[in-house]
Amino acid sequence: MVIKVLIADQERIFAEALAVRLADEDDMTVVGTLHITRSGHLLTRAEPADVMVVDGDLPDDGANRLCAEVSGRAGSSRVIALSCSSEPERIVTAIRAGAAAWVRKDQSLEDLLRVIRGVARGETWLPASETGNVVRLLLHEQDQRREHERLLASLTPRERAVLTCL
Repeated sequence: MVIKVLIADQERIFAEALAVRLADEDDMTVVGTLHITRSGHLLTRAEPADVMVVDGDLPDDGANRLCAEVSGRAGSSRVIALSCSSEPERIVTAIRAGAAAWVRKDQSLEDLLRVIRGVARGETWLPASETGNVVRLLLHEQDQRREHERLLASLTPRERAVLTCL
């Protein structure tokens, strides 16, 4: 199976260099590179892909908006966010937007190739160094939700009625 890859990045040179390198792989074909302007507009169109590598550092939450748009379509591409950072909050936000993987730009090309192949098979991937932090963040958020639910459950009917008016 040949994996069709689409690259969307705000740095045209980076996207084109990555496309050239991915095209050297026997099991991958690059179906296009999208240059994304500061305003978030796509300057190039491409055919559908199995995997979309998105610049996770797009301004104004552009990567997450693009990820949500792409992953929300039937038969859509699986998205890999490629970023300079690995802050757990950003990773969780990308996953919630529909990203299947988060890869740091300073990881090796071999790591990225392995992730692309895994994501094409339906796998999900996070940087090993951040997995613990991501899980802790998700568990903390879950604990906060439970505490909020517990507090809401302890309200009297009158208190709930007043709260709904606010």
